[in-house]
Amino acid sequence: MTQHPKERPNSLSRRGFLLRGAGAAAALYGAPGLLAACGNTTSVPGSTGAGGALTGPGGLPLARPDKRVVLPRWENPIDSGLKPETGGTFTVYNYPAYLYKKLLTEFGAKYDVTVQYTPFDNINSGLQRLASGAVNSDVM
Repeated sequence: MTQHPKERPNSLSRRGFLLRGAGAAAALYGAPGLLAACGNTTSVPGSTGAGGALTGPGGLPLARPDKRVVLPRWENPIDSGLKPETGGTFTVYNYPAYLYKKLLTEFGAKYDVTVQYTPFDNINSGLQRLASGAVNSDVM
């Protein structure tokens, strides 16, 4: 049984041809700009440090897949093997109702600390209070 041209699933009407042709023309016209945006035309001046290795901003060595870099520490790390402190106050600064109260009390009981939970309403006010020194927290 033959079908009417409008009822054929793969038929292309004049309107469909014009729409597809306009889409193809727009894609071909915009493709060079999109491909040019993917290219990296910037160059970073390569400076070398004392050991002859490439250094980046601030004089820090640049890591490569074949060359690992160990960055300097700005303070001494905590020694391994130490037991956790007990008897203090552990301050948590987070969104309200984000952590279960049961979890905080179990943590306090396990490590023998008092857990103080200080909430903030949104991230902007939370960071503002933290930066101003109004809140001194252990974990945010």
